[in-house]
Amino acid sequence: MADTCNSRDNDGIDKLANFAKSLLKSFILLTIVICIFYIKGKYLPKDAGEQPTVINLILFILLGTVLLTILGVTDMYIFNNLMLGLGIGLGIRFFE
Repeated sequence: MADTCNSRDNDGIDKLANFAKSLLKSFILLTIVICIFYIKGKYLPKDAGEQPTVINLILFILLGTVLLTILGVTDMYIFNNLMLGLGIGLGIRFFE
């Protein structure tokens, strides 16, 4: 009888730990997406005719790489799907 009570407690703790992990992953994902939109608006020009400076382009690439690396360390599944989506988006953009 003590075993069944103990397994119920462990099951509740496991569910709470899984919830905390998914909550942390969601928070990190949303934070990274917001940061990418922020650095895109800050370092890349909004006008279609205007070209970004080399320094702004390098800063955007470096900061984007750091943010995507953090995402890859946090959750590889989301990172792989995001990279697949970026590849599809770039491929469609090249064929326009």
